[in-house]
Amino acid sequence: MFTGLIENIAEVKSFSPENKSALIGIMPSRGAFIDKEKDFSHCKTGDSVAINGVCLTVEKISAGTFFFRAVNETLSKTNLGRLKISQKVNLERAMAANGRFDGHIVLGHVDTVAKIERIENDGDARLFWLSTGGEYSKYIASKGSVAVDGVSLTVADVCENSFMLSVIPHTFKNTTLAGKKNGDLLNLECDVFARYIERMLFCAKAQRNSHEHSVAASKTPSAEAKCFGGASFTGDVSLGDERLLAGLFALERSGF
Repeated sequence: MFTGLIENIAEVKSFSPENKSALIGIMPSRGAFIDKEKDFSHCKTGDSVAINGVCLTVEKISAGTFFFRAVNETLSKTNLGRLKISQKVNLERAMAANGRFDGHIVLGHVDTVAKIERIENDGDARLFWLSTGGEYSKYIASKGSVAVDGVSLTVADVCENSFMLSVIPHTFKNTTLAGKKNGDLLNLECDVFARYIERMLFCAKAQRNSHEHSVAASKTPSAEAKCFGGASFTGDVSLGDERLLAGLFALERSGF
């Protein structure tokens, strides 16, 4: 797990395609750590590191260069497949259990890429307007959290298929955001809680549908009940389950 607080801006040293994957060589900057107490020299083979917000495993280390393997799924869903030699990337090590939680929960599981539509100056801040597919817009809420290229940021405004981020000078200076321009693609990870809530509502609706098709007064949904794309749901519903479902139904009716 990560927090979205970038520790180092690293440089891509190599990019070697291999059997629908790529072995990527990354060299962290020396003497450029945001927090001097955090030193990538302690990283070892097998450690998890977020590169532009993508959780990857250190496969090997040679002469100060860390090598990570990105498989086809990762290359197709993120901007890592577009990396060029000498390009800068954001790095963050996995959070230690006793560390401070200063950002938000970032898993390193990128949902999609978002396109920079425009960048505006707003006093000392920079406003980034990003567009994404409608499939992911539902997970983005004003004043909620997102991670873009691994950077934890707060959503300042939301439109139909776009959203705006207000980036403070410190974040702009100490991440790769300073080098971005219109049209660039950034890795986007939506808040994981939005996905869990959506799944809970989906299952709650399925359970309710099963109840409506079950035998009157029975607590067991019909094994043949079909709902939401043909998914079947079976099993006993306890009193505790019913209370949870009632709460979720109330949340659904509120227009969530």
